[in-house]
Amino acid sequence: IHPRIINSSKRLYIDGHYANAAEDAFIEINSRVKTLYRKITSNTKAPDGAKVMTEVFSVNKPLLEFGDISSETGFNVQKEFMEMLEGAMAALRNPKAHENFQINEEDALRRLMFASMLMYKIDEAVIYTGIDE
Repeated sequence: IHPRIINSSKRLYIDGHYANAAEDAFIEINSRVKTLYRKITSNTKAPDGAKVMTEVFSVNKPLLEFGDISSETGFNVQKEFMEMLEGAMAALRNPKAHENFQINEEDALRRLMFASMLMYKIDEAVIYTGIDE
């Protein structure tokens, strides 16, 4: 699991707070992408959640690219990871805000693994785009 995800979620997961552990993993992704947005644009205010994902990883004018978007494959990878990140913010980042939400250990682990995969993909985009975090 990505070190940023471990740092944000490990103690909660070990203590059995599975929904909180999973939520914190996606909050960490949101926070990192907002920080990258502010750094790249020099804008002190960043959009949040799904909106920041679509702005940073846009297929039209991406701030961060996962690879060469001039090829069909590169364009598709950019589009689909942007959509996965957007969907993760909408569906997984903050479900507890709307109801008393509980998940079991296995579901939490699946969510943490998905968050980790997304975080590693963001690492790739940072390297490919040449951003110095």
